[in-house]
Amino acid sequence: MRKPFVALLVALAAPSTFAQGQEDAVVVTASRLPQPRSQTLQPVAIITSEDIARAGQQTLVEVLQALGGVEIASNGGAGQPSSVFIRGANSGHTLVLVDGMRIGSATAGTTALENIPLNQIERIEVVPGELSSLYGSDAVGGVIQIFTKSSRYVPSVNVAAGGGTYGTSSVTAGVGRAIGDADFSLNIGYFGSDGFDATKPGAFGHDPDKDGYRNQNFSGRLAYHLDARNELGLTVFQSDGHTHFDNDPTTDAVNHQTLSAFSVYSSNQITDIWKSLLRAGQGQDKSTTTGVFPSVFGTRQPQYTWQNDIKLGPGTAIAGAEYLVQDVTSDSTFAQNQRTIKSVFGGYLGTYEKHDWQANIRNDDNSQFGSHTTGLFGYAYRPTDELRLRVGAGTAFKAPTFDDLYLIDPAGFFFPIPNLSPKPPNTRRPA
Repeated sequence: MRKPFVALLVALAAPSTFAQGQEDAVVVTASRLPQPRSQTLQPVAIITSEDIARAGQQTLVEVLQALGGVEIASNGGAGQPSSVFIRGANSGHTLVLVDGMRIGSATAGTTALENIPLNQIERIEVVPGELSSLYGSDAVGGVIQIFTKSSRYVPSVNVAAGGGTYGTSSVTAGVGRAIGDADFSLNIGYFGSDGFDATKPGAFGHDPDKDGYRNQNFSGRLAYHLDARNELGLTVFQSDGHTHFDNDPTTDAVNHQTLSAFSVYSSNQITDIWKSLLRAGQGQDKSTTTGVFPSVFGTRQPQYTWQNDIKLGPGTAIAGAEYLVQDVTSDSTFAQNQRTIKSVFGGYLGTYEKHDWQANIRNDDNSQFGSHTTGLFGYAYRPTDELRLRVGAGTAFKAPTFDDLYLIDPAGFFFPIPNLSPKPPNTRRPA
């Protein structure tokens, strides 16, 4: 699906609910480059771990709902399937990154946000708008990037425990230290709840029991500073959730879902004007469901990125390449279970006096669909310190999922379309 976007925005200095006093906070998701939030051409929302603690919300989806332009849908209590809709786009039109890595299902086309625990989050950056020219497929409604906790913000040792109604309990612990030229952090957590009945009497598959949830999770970071200009690092994240739900009156159905992401990187200031980032890692989503409709669906996404930032004149040029593999495993039969995406991208952004600008272009060569090029342009002008005018245009696309292309529905409500391509608008047709 490819959609154009054009907007003229008049922005007074009005921070979002979670971004009070953060106009000069440095963000990276809006351009793939670190820049002050006040200079971005996209309306970035920042949510910190302190914001989350003050809000008192229990899930990531509840936290995101407090943002303007974001709507949610949830099927019940903790751990039940939830969806996020940014600016009216579909739930599958939001790209979710954890520490720079794609994490989600290439079969369902969404990310199980209900299984990303709040206790592992240091900061969230939410950027609405069509950003395929920066990140490729799925970034139609926007991008949500989650940064796990690091030793820079976590106390050297922390332990917390809590409890509540419905048999709810939680325990978290973390440690973060700097030792010589290295710093590291490790955080673990557990959340459990007996829950309540996820469906009402009379609903399809209603089972009159409590549908509980439990989750074990951990994250870690290690950074080694070779010198002031060069750094090697490692990030790791995993969430393991068990969700009870109703799909038969006589069966206690359970969905066991594991989300994980890890990466190794090398950040190098080659010269005074040239910085290079090499990153290799993998995101994974595996879901195993028991009950009257048992299933297994897994997505493994090895990812490799090389990004170069070069200072040119009053701005910075960006150039890079990415290689992504989407490998699907399932107890269902797919005509194909793997595809590769080779991408190149470039851009230029900068600030001069009262002017800010950003231009990006990207080409994604998908082994299933061929080549797709997307672009973005943005410009802002500040007539006064309190007033900023922005204009932007961009294109984006959503690649069909493996379910769209190959999954055969035993109930016969829909059928696969093997020749489906990422052009507007494509939806499943009734059988």
